[in-house]
Amino acid sequence: MEVQDIKKELAKHQLSGHGSKTVIVGIGVLYREGKLLLTRAKNREYWCFPGGLYDVAGETLEMLIAREYREELSIDIEVLGPIDNRLDISSTGNYFRLLSYYLVKQADSRTPRCVDNGDQADLAELRWVSLSEIDSLPTALGTKAIAKKAQWLAEHGLC
Repeated sequence: MEVQDIKKELAKHQLSGHGSKTVIVGIGVLYREGKLLLTRAKNREYWCFPGGLYDVAGETLEMLIAREYREELSIDIEVLGPIDNRLDISSTGNYFRLLSYYLVKQADSRTPRCVDNGDQADLAELRWVSLSEIDSLPTALGTKAIAKKAQWLAEHGLC
């Protein structure tokens, strides 16, 4: 998906008084052998799917997600297709976040690991979990619903 198209849609929300700033977040959901990869950043208490903020001009969301997996987990991935988009408001209420979720598959044989880039947002832990295990973890809002969609898409070969 082209980021410029997303920005046009977001501008409609901003012009109608729905917020002064919107950040775009690309998120990759890696599903393999009945398990999903969740991560927890050093500065967070909850688990979520790997991803990051759109901050490189000219990048597509697919490129952003692949870059984040390389930088944070030291693996290469292939983006298979979109799962869902969600627009929410930040906990401080001063900006919107557009969360774009994509199903991904690993494109190399390396073992994912948390890479220390000297940043508080670096990953502290990663964990492979089944859908049923997600309920026992503190997770980002909507994680279980996205996980269900990802599992269904992967198992039916639709992405």
